[in-house]
Amino acid sequence: MYSLKQAEELVDSGQPDDRYVWFDADTLVYLAALKMETFDLPVECAEDMMTDMYERFKKRISEECWLDEPIIISCFSDSHTFRNRLTATYKANRKGKWKPNYIRTLRNAYSKQFVSVFEPNYEADDLVAILQ
Repeated sequence: MYSLKQAEELVDSGQPDDRYVWFDADTLVYLAALKMETFDLPVECAEDMMTDMYERFKKRISEECWLDEPIIISCFSDSHTFRNRLTATYKANRKGKWKPNYIRTLRNAYSKQFVSVFEPNYEADDLVAILQ
């Protein structure tokens, strides 16, 4: 998984800017983890779901944006961000709520297969905004 600095270097590597598509991948991994736990599926099945979602997303971007080979960069959020330090009420309604157990496992599996960015203290949408 790339850091923010490494992702910035990747963008500056000479590829045309219009080929990059920055993507908040938190939801994709969350959905796979949720389905995995809801239907008692093995990790491999959830990994296949993520791959399928990624490929469908890439195909749709290619078709709708007329990009032959888009370069999809998936961004992931840290569990605690700089906003948590700014105000105690930031996403406070989510504390103590259930969430799937395998999010970290699936995020790691996803990032081994697809170009991904993670930076401590940042949310995925912050990374998307910084890098585009």
